[in-house]
Amino acid sequence: MISRDFGFGKSSMEELINEEVLQFSAELDKHLNQPISVKNKFNISVINGLWTIIAGKRFELDDPELIDIVGKIDEMTAQSGNTNILQIMPFLRHIAPDMTK
Repeated sequence: MISRDFGFGKSSMEELINEEVLQFSAELDKHLNQPISVKNKFNISVINGLWTIIAGKRFELDDPELIDIVGKIDEMTAQSGNTNILQIMPFLRHIAPDMTK
């Protein structure tokens, strides 16, 4: 399976990325001259791009449920140390078999 099957390299993917960049930029603009943690917001922007391709749904950067999920994933991966992501989520082998090489 190649990434083009999921929309990569198509103009719709470019539009999706542009939309996420605009939303991320708008979120940053809300906090001008204030400290802000972009960690979760950046992660959510990346997840939004992937989730839009997979499920056709986009989340807001301040969505509490998604923030909780991203926090749990961060915590899980931090606790695993140098563990390969495929050891934590083995089902990914079936989604992107090229990642296992």
